[in-house]
Amino acid sequence: MLDKIPGSCGKCAKVCCGGGITFDGAKFVGIPYIEIVIAMMIQLKDTSGTIDLFETIGGPPLSNHGEPQYQLQVENARVRWFHRNENGSTVFSIITDGPVLSNGKWYHLAAMYEGLRGSAKIYIDGKLRKQETADPGVFLSRDWSKYAGIGSYGGKGRLEGYIDELYIYNKSLAEPELKALIQKCEGPKSTMVLHLSFDKKSGTKFLDDSGLMNHAEIGGPPLQPGQPTPAPPPPAKGSCGNGVQISAGQADIKLDGKTFRNKPIDGVTLALWVNVTSVKGKHYLLTRLVDIQRTNTTSIY
Repeated sequence: MLDKIPGSCGKCAKVCCGGGITFDGAKFVGIPYIEIVIAMMIQLKDTSGTIDLFETIGGPPLSNHGEPQYQLQVENARVRWFHRNENGSTVFSIITDGPVLSNGKWYHLAAMYEGLRGSAKIYIDGKLRKQETADPGVFLSRDWSKYAGIGSYGGKGRLEGYIDELYIYNKSLAEPELKALIQKCEGPKSTMVLHLSFDKKSGTKFLDDSGLMNHAEIGGPPLQPGQPTPAPPPPAKGSCGNGVQISAGQADIKLDGKTFRNKPIDGVTLALWVNVTSVKGKHYLLTRLVDIQRTNTTSIY
């Protein structure tokens, strides 16, 4: 299930009751061999016990065992990063020294391995929280044929919460690269409640790109009896993709205030590109009307 919640980077995946998200490991292209990074944003309902965030399992003829090969787990709020190869030999196994996660809070988690150095690392919110080095030149299993995905095989785990912005790299990331990845979803991206690019449309609606489905409707003045519905405003090339042309008194863009999700409470920023044919008089770019006691309509924006 996809959803937009406070702190997510657009839409995120809601996982419940041990279920997860699976990949076709047998057809997965570019499976890492020398280096790997698995990065994601996570918010867990409960960080106690053992929770599988990412897991792979191989099978014959490439693997001679049926045990999990990659395991990125939460164990009582600690993070564990483990890998065994096709022959069942452990390549690396590390766990943070203490709890690093809390219930109901967003974190950026990144787990890495560099085979030429034999170095395994765990990062939380861009900070190195655990690193161990073993024998260099030990590489990774590329057998994901039986299972690969978020959550444990068969959906029997305890994963419950939200997953966002999953990345898998077949190379390591330097800390500045990792921080740049995190910064993509900080600030405006995580607090956006409406984005009308005017590039996506369904019927008379312009679709909201924020993930909250706060779609906008093309409106206009009330029609008189027998008056045909006017044609929608023609598309216009804006400075960033498509724009929309609005003529005074003939059309406007309306939001449904009753169903608008995540209305601003303690702060608000409005930003848009605008090109007006005249700067004389008043141009109402955004107006919110409130019906006070159903007698007087007052604008509060």
